[in-house]
Amino acid sequence: MKNLTTKLFAYALTFALLLGALTGCGASKETASASAGSPAAADAGSAPQSVDLDAKENTIYFSLPAGQVRTAFQILAQELGYYTEEGVKVEFVNASGTDALTAISTNQADIDILGTGIVPAMTFMANGSDLVFFGGTAVEGSSIISAPDKTEYYRDLTNFEGVTAAMCRNQTSWVEGRSKLVEAGVDISTINIMEVDSQINVVQAVAKGEADVGFLTNETVLSAEGLNFGLVYNIGEIAPNYLCCRQTTSPTKLKEKHDAFVRFTVANLRAWEFFANEDNRKAVVSVVAKQSGQTEEYIDKYLFGINNVLTLDPNEKGIISFYGHLIDSGILSESARSLDIADRIDTSIYEEALKTLLEREPDNTFYQELLTSYRQYNNTSI
Repeated sequence: MKNLTTKLFAYALTFALLLGALTGCGASKETASASAGSPAAADAGSAPQSVDLDAKENTIYFSLPAGQVRTAFQILAQELGYYTEEGVKVEFVNASGTDALTAISTNQADIDILGTGIVPAMTFMANGSDLVFFGGTAVEGSSIISAPDKTEYYRDLTNFEGVTAAMCRNQTSWVEGRSKLVEAGVDISTINIMEVDSQINVVQAVAKGEADVGFLTNETVLSAEGLNFGLVYNIGEIAPNYLCCRQTTSPTKLKEKHDAFVRFTVANLRAWEFFANEDNRKAVVSVVAKQSGQTEEYIDKYLFGINNVLTLDPNEKGIISFYGHLIDSGILSESARSLDIADRIDTSIYEEALKTLLEREPDNTFYQELLTSYRQYNNTSI
């Protein structure tokens, strides 16, 4: 596949760092408020059986574009050795979202999972590609900006009547922001949509006065600090827990590599527990910065200083809701309603992985709260 380069990133933490960091558990948005004091992530147990890590069925190829940070749990699971402990080999592949989705939907061997984005995957699905969501990566993570002296004015959503709004096409920020404007009674037809070709150009349009407001990702807000704009809303303030990046694969790959997908998710859940423990913050920042090539200052702000909420929960109910909002926004045509998006969701991998960890550690409060959250956001009888 064109421009597809497989790379296995192997940066090792020192033994001393791991010993000092592997303690307790903490909080994360979609779990409500995970409690501290559960057993250390490092004590979650080893793989239940010996497997051939070089076997095709035990290898997961995960799309991780250079510099990507939102998939921090997968980075941590790799660098902390959890994948090896759980009996799965994971190779990171530097590929664009479109290339990854094309490879996955045609069941090519060089990519199994795309861990970022949701609108492109839903677009592929609506156009007939055989894809499935099996887990989450993030919720929330977008913002609305304006001129610095207009932020309070636009916190009243009814003042969006007649504005010029800058955005990139296919962004969750507009899909969910639009739904809240409709709820507030705004006539969307009065809004002049200014589509630009990059997130930074959303900022530039607002900074130059070419647009009244802009819809964009939180990482762009972070990277554009110092330019002439102000934050109106982190969209999570008005749409708590709204859907963002999901993990996407194909039904064929899930079937052929079922056990590897479960072990992959078990390792990622352990990484989530490690991440959620505030005592591990410095170790998390160090690992992710080293792997991504970003500065530690940027990583710390990205993961802990802005409202990017990482989660592995599939959030079946959120996917169904978001798909409707996506069609309402006009990004997908009305004909897309013929697809029952519920048929493109498989929660069984996440559920099996979570049950595996609860069987190992039935008193682990972090995993117990993940189970409570899972019951809330998914249609399940567990």
